Amino acid sequence: MRQVARSLHRALQARHPLLRNRCICPPTLSSSTTTDGCTKTTSCTTRNFTFKSLLDDMHYEPDVKSSTNKRAGHKDRNDRTYKNEGKSNRPNLRYNGSGSGSDFTPRNQSISSNTFSALEKRTAQHLKSFPSEDEDSKLLSRWHRTTNELVMEWTKLWGRGRACHQVTPQQIVQGVSLVDDLMNKLLDVIKREVERAVDKSGVARALVPPSPAVTDPKKRALDTEICCQMIALGWSRCDPKCSPKNAAKRAQVILKRLEEITQLYDCLPERDARGLSFARREIVPTTRLYNHVLSCWSRSLSPDAECCALELFKRMASGNAYTLPDEISYNNILNLYANKGDVEKAEALLRQMEQPSDEYQPLQNQFPRNNDIKPDVFSYSIVINAIKKRFLTNHDMNDPARAEKIVTEMVKKGVMPNEVCFSTVLTMYTEGDRILRGKKNFGRNWKNRGSNEMRNIGWGSENANRALDWMIELFERGDDVQVNSQHFTTVIDAISKSGRGVEGAKKCEQLCDRLISFYEESGADHLRPRPECFGAVINAWSKADEEYSSAERAEAALDKMETYFLKERKDRKYMLSNIAYNLVIDAWSRRYGNDAAHRAERVLDRMIHMYDLTGNKQLRPDVISFTSVMKAYVGHPDGGKKALEMLEEMNKQCTDGNLQAKADAKTISIAIDACVKNGLVADASRLFDEVEDKYKNIVMANTLLTAYKGRGAQAEALLRKMIGLSNQGYRKCSPDSTTYSLSISAWGSTRNVSNQQRLDRARALFDECIQGYLNGNEQLKPESTHFNILANFVSTSDHSDKDMLVLSLIRDMEKIGCSPCIVSFNILIKACAGIEGTAKRKGKSLQIAASAFNSIESAGLKADSITYTSMVHAILELSETSEHKVNTLSGIFQRCCVDGCLNQHILNILTERLTAEEFSAITGGLEGYEESIQIGRLPARWSKNAIVLST
Repeated sequence: MRQVARSLHRALQARHPLLRNRCICPPTLSSSTTTDGCTKTTSCTTRNFTFKSLLDDMHYEPDVKSSTNKRAGHKDRNDRTYKNEGKSNRPNLRYNGSGSGSDFTPRNQSISSNTFSALEKRTAQHLKSFPSEDEDSKLLSRWHRTTNELVMEWTKLWGRGRACHQVTPQQIVQGVSLVDDLMNKLLDVIKREVERAVDKSGVARALVPPSPAVTDPKKRALDTEICCQMIALGWSRCDPKCSPKNAAKRAQVILKRLEEITQLYDCLPERDARGLSFARREIVPTTRLYNHVLSCWSRSLSPDAECCALELFKRMASGNAYTLPDEISYNNILNLYANKGDVEKAEALLRQMEQPSDEYQPLQNQFPRNNDIKPDVFSYSIVINAIKKRFLTNHDMNDPARAEKIVTEMVKKGVMPNEVCFSTVLTMYTEGDRILRGKKNFGRNWKNRGSNEMRNIGWGSENANRALDWMIELFERGDDVQVNSQHFTTVIDAISKSGRGVEGAKKCEQLCDRLISFYEESGADHLRPRPECFGAVINAWSKADEEYSSAERAEAALDKMETYFLKERKDRKYMLSNIAYNLVIDAWSRRYGNDAAHRAERVLDRMIHMYDLTGNKQLRPDVISFTSVMKAYVGHPDGGKKALEMLEEMNKQCTDGNLQAKADAKTISIAIDACVKNGLVADASRLFDEVEDKYKNIVMANTLLTAYKGRGAQAEALLRKMIGLSNQGYRKCSPDSTTYSLSISAWGSTRNVSNQQRLDRARALFDECIQGYLNGNEQLKPESTHFNILANFVSTSDHSDKDMLVLSLIRDMEKIGCSPCIVSFNILIKACAGIEGTAKRKGKSLQIAASAFNSIESAGLKADSITYTSMVHAILELSETSEHKVNTLSGIFQRCCVDGCLNQHILNILTERLTAEEFSAITGGLEGYEESIQIGRLPARWSKNAIVLST
């Protein structure tokens, strides 16, 4: 039977050229003997393998067309009929690289590692066998057919390999380049045949106006024009980053050569044309070929890409090509503008598609199949995406509204937007909030360019919510709009991050419940809620406020989440993970009170129990889980003890194989902080010492330094250790200005050394910090608070010239560009008030205090109650005579009342240190000196800005 089948096969091949090199044996494995005597096994099929079937197998849609336009029997604009054939009855084939064009393997098998090199070798050998002019016509025809088959096999290879990531982008470029050279050789053969026919017929080679191809119902197989399509398509699909710069030009060269051959063919009389080995329909360029070349230019990184694409497009539109542009042609130009970021040109071309110019109408009449050119959903999608790209670059807050306006126009014109259009609009609005959050210089507001309109954080989420409501309205009305769970998740996540508090959290919960309702009513998979949706609701309640009720609502959302996803075992995207539990733990860690920490720990225990119950590895607690519970216990009476217990549990988890629970630098820092706040300094130091040097950082050191109050020597020793680690290359250990400030503060509160020694060490550390900053270390840039720490230490010392030392510190502060704050002036005045000595020395110190007080307003600051209290003390302690004291205090008291800074402490000082006559003169006859005047009996405006101080 097998011999009969082979005989029948050879007979059919002889009569029908389409069956040459095709096997028609039953689809079973059969053995055949090659010319070298070896046996090979081939997988046979009864299918006639054509380029159309090749495109079907690749799931290839060469044009970006809507599926609603691909109706059965719909004719393409290049006069070919493409039927929407069902794919269920077609075998899935793949070239296996074992030899002839009929050797293909099932699609689900992987590409052999030798496929690429084997096909490359065959192609190179075929190139060397290029026929000369005097070759037999049968040999030329055979070379022609083999070339087409090789193009088909290459297309099959890079189509399949690209889809399953088994062919690298560089290999695709190499393959396309090789096939391009092969096709140019083939075009040389075709052109030579046509030229010989033209010379033989004796007709002049006059240019013939291009005319479209005539409809031919015959199936096109081994078609030269389709081969050219495949090559142009290959160049358009190559990664622009690794493809040659002239990729688009090489595609256009193929098109140009095909046009030249068609022009020569049209010069021939009909009887001479029939003598050629091919028909006109096999060489005339079609719309798809032009569109593939346009696609090459739209993706090209060449600087002249726009110019070349528009030149080809205008040539098509003017009727000087073999076809007019269709929607796909326009979409390629739109995509070109979108890739260049030129939104204005893209929008202008879109309007041209909607309303063609008067000059274009006569051309449409010549090519009646182009009369129905209108923007499709992909045309609008390209423009919307271009607006999105621009928005993410220039942050123009009007762009989301522009994109939404285009979607609105689509609905009005009956072009129903797909889910991508709506998703892009939703994403732009949500990105708007993210951009506003990132604009720290503008605070929470952003002024729109060219208008007085203000944008607040939350503006984007509100508009995204409105757009989602519109989508739902169209969906419920029965329009062809598909809402999916991702749309809801995008909006819910945006609202949860908008800072709208309880109101925003309630809105998130409502949207989530609505999604659940849609899913339960329809059962559609695209409406099935995902864990991310519930996670956004939990996050919204976590950050809504600091009330317990909000954390309880977050935990209630976790309860509902478990009912939907806890039993899922197969689909990872619907399996419950530790993320939701971590969010609830974080919610409790944000609440104050001892019970909040216990509630956070219970959620952690619940997560561990769910993991033990289900075996879902995604539910195993990680470092975030334990760290969040530790953070909840910071400041708790048992916080240090609990932190140490958590670290032990984390080590146990790691021993059991849960490496995600390994403590990191942040965990250790929080544990140290918890120990420090509970007075467990020894445990905090032990935790720091146990960390490997390469994992230590300055945050850990600074946290530990806060425990060294009154231990100046230990603090400075830790500082020196961090400097040493930094010099060894551990850059994360490099001290910053806070490290020096904490060390200075530790020396300031040390009591077991002399006052002068404490002052000397503090000043030396301060000078070291300043010098490091002046040498270029930006981490050591001091702030006014760092100066104030040392200045306050100096002001409380018994140094005889402490006023001058503080004044020197303030001047040093100004030299390095750090402006003093009101605290700096208060410390200086306080230092002056503590000066003792001769009347001359006191007078000089009072002058410094008065100068500092008068400089406050010029520095753009306002005096506060502490400023006036310090000035009262300075005047009382440093004034030489009673008259001078009364006059000076009188002016200070009046200014204090005008500024609203009068408090009970100032009144008590005045009544204690002054006589009744002096008090009356200073206060302007204020009564009640003997009864100890109460601030509440005085005008409220005198104390409206007062700071309450202890007496």
